[in-house]
Amino acid sequence: MSTLVPPAPVTVGVDGAAASHVAAQMAVRLAQQRGASVRLVHAWACPVMHGSYAGALVVRGDVVADAVVHDVLDGLDVPAGVPVHTQIEHLPAVALLERLSDVSCLIVVGRHEDRLARVATGDVAVALSSRARCPVLSVPEQWRRRSTGPRRVVVAVDTTHDSSAALALAFAEATTRGAGLVAVHAIAPTEDAHAQGAGRRQVARILKPWRAAFPGVDVEVYTDLAHPAPMLQSASRWADLLVVERPTRQTRRPRLGSVLHHVVANSKCPVIVVPAPLAAVLPSAAPAATVPVLA
Repeated sequence: MSTLVPPAPVTVGVDGAAASHVAAQMAVRLAQQRGASVRLVHAWACPVMHGSYAGALVVRGDVVADAVVHDVLDGLDVPAGVPVHTQIEHLPAVALLERLSDVSCLIVVGRHEDRLARVATGDVAVALSSRARCPVLSVPEQWRRRSTGPRRVVVAVDTTHDSSAALALAFAEATTRGAGLVAVHAIAPTEDAHAQGAGRRQVARILKPWRAAFPGVDVEVYTDLAHPAPMLQSASRWADLLVVERPTRQTRRPRLGSVLHHVVANSKCPVIVVPAPLAAVLPSAAPAATVPVLA
């Protein structure tokens, strides 16, 4: 007798800002599509204190945290059948969400548009994208789903390392959304004509098995002589979703490279960073159900 294992929850971090409300509503929609639950979490780091004021501070902090969580919860449009659970922890936000990435199918965070706000509160989206063991979707505060025009999923293709994780998710997303897929590859302006042509041919070879595995997806390839950071930021202005892969780096302090850092901090559309270990999904066995559905 087999027992169905429920899918891992979609976790969303909230801090009471407008970006949290946008991220939380998206998390609900994603959870509904996956048949998953939503874990709505809020973290606040209690300062180390001693004496009679310490207990009162913790109680007061928990009251404020509870109000933040329920403000977001009360504003959600939750369909029937989507369980929503709340969690408050006395931890820094990045530390809590990193820990939960081991038991989540996806983490969703809102990204403040105001750079001063990001400096004051810490850029959780950037920090978490460098550490999480599951995909991290960051949603710009001002982003809203487009009601008209073609839908496009943009995926960054890097010929210097395996991009299977990003490609698996991007093709599945394009299939689910009924969207086209645009593979973007930046070629260094310093390369000669022969190297530029070789780069374009290599991108075509990388995409060939994915085109065969997803014949219903309309694929465009866009290459340009440019630095990848501004090229991807420009693409985010007309994309519905931007998918980038975080290469594996064996370092004591995980961090995003300069390109990914720039993209996560400045993308105009939702951007998902996929950790490279997720690259176990091969084109021949990559139906949409095998990767997180984000449409």
